[in-house]
Amino acid sequence: MKKYAFAQQALDALLRQAPDGVEPRVLPGAICDILSLPEMPKVSEEEMEVFHNLFCIMHGKNRNWRSIAQIALPYEQMIGGAKDSHEAKLKSRLGLSGLEVDDTSAVPDPTEQMQLRRLFLDLVSSCIPIEERKQYPHILTLIDSHVVRTSRPPSPKSSGVDAAAWCLVNYFSTAMRWEHGAAHQEHHITSDMSAAVVKVHHEAALVKMEALIDALPWRQKIRDTPPSEDSLFAQLLINAALNRHCLETWAFENRLNESLPMQMKVFEEISKTAPDGLDDALHAAKVDGRVDYRALVENVLARTLAEKKKPLTARVQQHIDEQANAVIASARGDHFQDEAPLNFYLYDHGMRAKALLWIMLTWCYQHEFKISTELPGAKRPEITLVSTRAQLLVDSQDMSTLRRMLATPAFSLQWEKPSAERLELHARHNSAIRALVRSKLEESLKGATLAQWDAAANPMIPRDAYCTLIQHAEVGSLMRDYATYKPVRLPLYG
Repeated sequence: MKKYAFAQQALDALLRQAPDGVEPRVLPGAICDILSLPEMPKVSEEEMEVFHNLFCIMHGKNRNWRSIAQIALPYEQMIGGAKDSHEAKLKSRLGLSGLEVDDTSAVPDPTEQMQLRRLFLDLVSSCIPIEERKQYPHILTLIDSHVVRTSRPPSPKSSGVDAAAWCLVNYFSTAMRWEHGAAHQEHHITSDMSAAVVKVHHEAALVKMEALIDALPWRQKIRDTPPSEDSLFAQLLINAALNRHCLETWAFENRLNESLPMQMKVFEEISKTAPDGLDDALHAAKVDGRVDYRALVENVLARTLAEKKKPLTARVQQHIDEQANAVIASARGDHFQDEAPLNFYLYDHGMRAKALLWIMLTWCYQHEFKISTELPGAKRPEITLVSTRAQLLVDSQDMSTLRRMLATPAFSLQWEKPSAERLELHARHNSAIRALVRSKLEESLKGATLAQWDAAANPMIPRDAYCTLIQHAEVGSLMRDYATYKPVRLPLYG
C-alpha cells in the first residue's frame, strides 16, 4: 500500500472539482518558492504526485494563490529584500480581526486571501503523515492564533488560523527583539545628542545586538540537533507559517515608512515653535488643571493652521479626541500585548501620548493626509485619516498604523526636544532592527527540520505549558466546507 494513500483519498473529492489540470513542470518552482530554496530539494515520486493534486485544487480556486495568501517567499525575494514586493504590500490584510468578543459566530466572513490560505493549510495538513502530527503537535497543529494566551474560544473561520509553527516564530522573533534593550544599555540615546552622535550609537547598538542574538541558546540548539527526515508537506506547512511572518514584518516596516514623511514635517514645524520641548506648551494649554488640546495645537501648529485655514470645528475636535483616546485604550487589549514598551508609554505618559496624537491628527486633518487601509474588505486602498466624514479607526490593523505613528516620535524623544533628523534616524534604526531579526530567523529556520524546530522551542518555553496553549487554540478542518467554496473577489492593492 502506498504511503500517501490517505492523502490521495483526502484530496479526491476536491480534485474532481478542479476545472483545469496543471503542467507538472511548474511544480518544482512552486515548492522552491514556498521553501525559499534556489534549487529543488529531494522529493519522492509519490509526494510529487500528491503535491500535483494539491496544486491543481489551489490553482482551480485562484491562479495566484501562492502570492495573495502569503504562502510563498521566493528565494530571490528573501535574499534581496521583499519589502517592495506585492506580497509584502498586502500588509496584514489576512490579519487580525477587529472583534474582541466571546461570540465567535460574530466573526465576519473571511476575505479571499484568508480563504485561500485556510484552504492551503487544510489541504497540506491532510497530507502530513499521522506519525509526524503525533510527534510534533506543538508545531503542526492548526490553531487560532488570536486566542493563544486568552480565555476566548478558538474560531475555525478566524483570520488568525495558522500552523502552531507561526506562534513559535513569533516567540523566536520576540526573544531576539528583547536583545535590543540590552544592546542599548551601553549606547543610550539622550535628547541633547547631535544627529551624528545618535547615528554612531545606533550603529554600535546594532552590532552588539547581533552578537547577543548569535549567542541565544535556541539558535545553537538548531545547529547542534541532527536533522529529521520530514515529509514534504510538513516542510510546506512550517515554511508557509514562517513566510507569513516574514512578509508581515516587511508590512510593518512599510506602515512605519509611509508615515515617516508626515511625521518629519510635523516635528520640523514643532522644532521651531517648541525648540526646547513640549512641556511648556502643555503647561500653557492647561485650564483649571485640564489640558485644552485645541489651544495646544493652535500654539505649536500655528503655521499649518494659518496656511491651510481649515476650521477645527467641534465635530472635528471630537473625532480627533475620540481617535486619540482609542489609541490610548489599545494598550489594554490583548491584540497588542506583545508591544510592551508602547503600552507602558501609554499607561505612564497618557497626557503626553494624547498631546502627540492631537498634534499629528490635527496636522493630518489640515493636510488631508491618507493612510493605506488595513481593513480586508475595504473598497479603496487609502483612507483619509481625519475628515468631517471619517470614521473612527478601531480595526486592529488600522490601529497598528496609528500606534506606529505615535511610537516613532515618542521613542525618538520628540517630546523632550523636537528634531525631524533624530526622528528619521530612529525610524531607520527601528527598520534595521527588524531587518536583522528577520534575517536571523530566516538563517536559523529556513531549511530547519521538525526535530530542529522542536529542539529550539524547548529553551524558549516549557513544552507542557506550550502544548496546553496550543491545545486550547486548536481548530478543526474545514475540508467538508470547500465543496461549495466560492470566494468573493476583492481588489488587491499593491
